[in-house]
Amino acid sequence: MKKKIGSFSLMKRMNIALILNLIREKGVVSRIDIAKETGLTAATVTNLTAELIDNNLVEEFSTGLSTGGRKPILLKINSAEFCIASASVTTD
Repeated sequence: MKKKIGSFSLMKRMNIALILNLIREKGVVSRIDIAKETGLTAATVTNLTAELIDNNLVEEFSTGLSTGGRKPILLKINSAEFCIASASVTTD
C-alpha cells in the first residue's frame, strides 16, 4: 500500500477543524481536555487555540475547577462575532 504524504498546512487545517468541532460539541472545554480527547500534544493545542483566539473564532470563557494544579481556562466558540445562515432551495 502506498502512503499519501500531506502538507504541513493541510495537517494544521485538519487539527484546527478537529479543535473547533470539539469546542462546538462540548460548549466549553479546557485546552488540556482538548489535548486528551484529540490526541494532540498540549503544545499543539496551545498554539492552535491561540491562533483561533487571535482570529476571534474562540474566546477564553472562564476558569474551571482545579484538580491539584492551576485552574484550567475554559474556551468556547465566540458566538458574538458570528452568525450562521442556512437556506433550502427546492423545485416543488
